[in-house]
Amino acid sequence: MNKFKLIVYAFWCNICLAIKYLFGKHIRFSVFNCISPKCQLITNGRKARIVFGKKVGVERGVLLKSCGLLSLADRCFINKDCAIVAHRSIRIGEGTTIGPGTYIYDHDHDGKGGYIESEITIGKNVWIGANCVILKGVVIGDNATIAAGTVVTKNVPADCLLREDKKYCIREKGNEEK
Repeated sequence: MNKFKLIVYAFWCNICLAIKYLFGKHIRFSVFNCISPKCQLITNGRKARIVFGKKVGVERGVLLKSCGLLSLADRCFINKDCAIVAHRSIRIGEGTTIGPGTYIYDHDHDGKGGYIESEITIGKNVWIGANCVILKGVVIGDNATIAAGTVVTKNVPADCLLREDKKYCIREKGNEEK
């Protein structure tokens, strides 16, 4: 390892230690993550946690807010200008890619000043296109693809392509659409 790489690595490790010191047990991550300094990480409450796996990428303008658990597994990537807000639990599986402008919420307002909460689980190797909205209570299976602009309100099976105009799974991956 040359001197420049060693200096950059040492600098990055010191930044990680400073963040760990500031946030304590509320935010956990690996030194191999690539998190933009222009994103927001917010925890609210004693039980709030944001947990990053290894090699997670987060672009600028991303809001990650947790009042419960927000978990990003290894090799996840969140593109710019996304918002992921967890009041109860949002779990995103390994290798998942989230396109720009996507919003993921595990809660709705109840109209009385409170919230209706339900967990969201996104499987492994899921591709979520740009400007999607994923709402409470949804389970997205492994290897699914969510087309750009889709609002997801129901569960999506594994190996499925979901497009807004079809309202549900239009085909399984590997099979041609007719």
